[in-house]
Amino acid sequence: MRNFSMNKKLRRLKLLSLSSIIALVVLLTLTACADTTNTTTGTTTMSTTTATTTNASTGATTVPTTTTVPTTTTTGTMQPRPKETTLVLKLEGGEEPIKAMLFESDLGYSMYYDNQLYKISRVPSSFEENPTITADRFEPKIAVPNDSNAYIEIGHFPSVNTDNAITKIQQVMTAKYQTVNRGNEIGIGVDKTTAAVIEANNVGIKSELAHLAVISDGKNGSYYFYHVYTMIVAEGHRARINQMLDTFRIE
Repeated sequence: MRNFSMNKKLRRLKLLSLSSIIALVVLLTLTACADTTNTTTGTTTMSTTTATTTNASTGATTVPTTTTVPTTTTTGTMQPRPKETTLVLKLEGGEEPIKAMLFESDLGYSMYYDNQLYKISRVPSSFEENPTITADRFEPKIAVPNDSNAYIEIGHFPSVNTDNAITKIQQVMTAKYQTVNRGNEIGIGVDKTTAAVIEANNVGIKSELAHLAVISDGKNGSYYFYHVYTMIVAEGHRARINQMLDTFRIE
């Protein structure tokens, strides 16, 4: 009888141990599934669980407590831009509304421009020896006085960072202009991305001026903005170009 009683107690302990093991396995499985991501909101739920403990004398299992901590992930999706908008040009102390059209370049950016006064053409980049590497040029539809240059060229160096782009451009401009200097940094586009600046000029009858800015493309490359004009058209032309540049956005 004594052996029978002992065997009965052993079987109960085995069943209790087996139940504890099963409960622990189920708990670990639920914990592993606790980290979930809401695909609609982009919110990830992270769970932290306290350790499971078993009382050796009583065989009781302590159920762990779970703390849920939400963390947010960024989707980085940009909203589509309308095809038309109205820009407000501040000129000579007044304000002039300008109807502008959206230009979406295959160079990876978009920008609004005054399509009543300006046209867009694809031209060889001013800073590449290979003529097949091109840039976008925005220039007046009507020739400016005395055949003066007035345009802005926007180009992309996919694998040249900002510092190397500035060095490359400055070498070209030094050979072309009488005076070339580094200017103060400015903000470009809707995000006001910091741009390194080069100012250049040729003193003469036409007094050609150049204002060049370079920004990072957010990856391993850079964009340049090569703005050429003369004093004859400086005020109105430059104001319109700057207004357009404020709408530049990398896509």
